[in-house]
Amino acid sequence: MTPNAVAESGSLADPAGDAPERIDVTRLTVTNGDHWFTMRADVAELRQKGEFTFNYWRGASGGHLVASLLVVVDRVDGETRGRFYDCGWKDCVRAPCPRLEVKWRALKDFVWITAPQRCFPPPRTHPDAPPPAGGRFFVSGRIGDVYDSVDDAPLALERG
Repeated sequence: MTPNAVAESGSLADPAGDAPERIDVTRLTVTNGDHWFTMRADVAELRQKGEFTFNYWRGASGGHLVASLLVVVDRVDGETRGRFYDCGWKDCVRAPCPRLEVKWRALKDFVWITAPQRCFPPPRTHPDAPPPAGGRFFVSGRIGDVYDSVDDAPLALERG
């Protein structure tokens, strides 16, 4: 991964104990750089099971959601797996994202992703659009029917 020369970063905290341990997201930290974005979910007592969905929505403020991406991270047979999705207003489809990296660190209680900005899907009505100038970021986690997220999300950050 090439480090971001300039990036806007931020984080949101969520109280520990508002969900069962193993899925209790306590902090979302994001770096929204010129060429890469990175998201980290701190999770109380993270274990080897569960699923975390990282959301990156086009635009740093409200408005009609025309494009977004999801990265779903889980553990299957002891292996960390990341799946990238290109999302429109009403649907998401699996899509390639070369150089997507994911980490699941149970001993350090975090799940982490990073990917190139060029993986951000352009609006389907403007296929040549560049990556967004800003974004809104959100994470949720679940195990079975148990779900948690950072309550104050999404986190809005300009790129670079």
